[in-house]
Amino acid sequence: VILNSHHFEAIHKDPLGSAPQLAAMWRQIAARFADLPREHVWFEVENEPHEKFDNKNLIAVITPALKAIRETNPDRPVIVGGEFWSGIDSLATLPLPEDPHIVPTFHYYEPFDFTHQGASWVNPAPPLGRTYGTAEDALRLKRDVEKIRAYIARTGKTPFMGETGAHTTTSLDQRVAYHRAVTAAFGPMDIGMCTWAYSNTFPFYDKEKKQWLPGLRGAMGLPE
Repeated sequence: VILNSHHFEAIHKDPLGSAPQLAAMWRQIAARFADLPREHVWFEVENEPHEKFDNKNLIAVITPALKAIRETNPDRPVIVGGEFWSGIDSLATLPLPEDPHIVPTFHYYEPFDFTHQGASWVNPAPPLGRTYGTAEDALRLKRDVEKIRAYIARTGKTPFMGETGAHTTTSLDQRVAYHRAVTAAFGPMDIGMCTWAYSNTFPFYDKEKKQWLPGLRGAMGLPE
């Protein structure tokens, strides 16, 4: 289980000014969950930094929150993602606190015009009809894998893929193909992966039928 700060809009508009509030929230959250096993519950200081919250001010912004967490959770894994919604390219300049229990993360939604086609919160939304599996898609995936290899070689840290998925406006068979390709590409590097989401917008689970959508779990190497 990952507990994170999500939709705290103030931190993205005024990062340094909102840092004390972020720290105060994490002091309460960390104390509340301090007794849970560290291998079962991780923290993530803030989901997808963007707008004015970037890699240049990231350390200054999250350090008070991390100190608050460490008061009660000295060795719990804490996830840190970078600017521009923690996209894969944010890793190139992602600064990390001096803390042995920090886990760097990136979110993978490439190619964006496939994964977010028709998404209502994107303006303008990529048009519908984009399919996955072209030669250019395969080349891009290969290049992105090399970015992760380079990051591991440079830092000695294996990043965590905190989110990946494709919007429900794409067909199920296309979503299955996408997850199969991403898992096959990044899986051999022992990268932990989480999908977005459980049952909304990028669903894996049908809440009405109370069943997993067919093919998606298998595409990620999980039992159907």
